Amino acid sequence: MKQNNQTFETVIYEGAGHGFFRAGEE
Repeated sequence: MKQNNQTFETVIYEGAGHGFFRAGEE
């Protein structure tokens, strides 16, 4: 779960709305 959180934050930092939503759904 900690690893997933890192990716989640990274996506937001990058400014990728699609990836951000996809990561949350998965």
